[in-house]
Amino acid sequence: MNTKLDFKSILLATDFSERSAAAELHAVALAEKFNASLHVVSAIEPIMGIDDGDEDADEFVEFYDRLAQRADLEMEKRLETWGATSLAAKHHVKIGPRWQVILECAEEADADLVILGRSSSAKPEGPLGTTSQKVFYASQRPVMFVSERE
Repeated sequence: MNTKLDFKSILLATDFSERSAAAELHAVALAEKFNASLHVVSAIEPIMGIDDGDEDADEFVEFYDRLAQRADLEMEKRLETWGATSLAAKHHVKIGPRWQVILECAEEADADLVILGRSSSAKPEGPLGTTSQKVFYASQRPVMFVSERE
């Protein structure tokens, strides 16, 4: 059995919050250490009850576009903050249930590891958040949770 870890592709799920900051640092460090590509996914939860045929649907499309633009700008800032000039990072912004978007992006990226942040207020023996729990149970890939730093 080969016991050597070798990550070629790492997926980081982030909402760019404080809760995600430590996970971001771990993902960047691992991607640099293993010379892996880093896929950063930002999932935008859809608004329930809006269908394409609704008269107000165009407003929601514009709203989602603005959220995606903000996520792209935040990603550019983070890459500068991480100082990862040699890092091969790709940013994915998708609309859908967070846990499903994370798993779909992990499959598309053929991720060897999925990294998510976890609130430090959560007790170690306590339950994970809804998104984390669904990713943990549904993922066919290794999942790493990183608690925010206090």
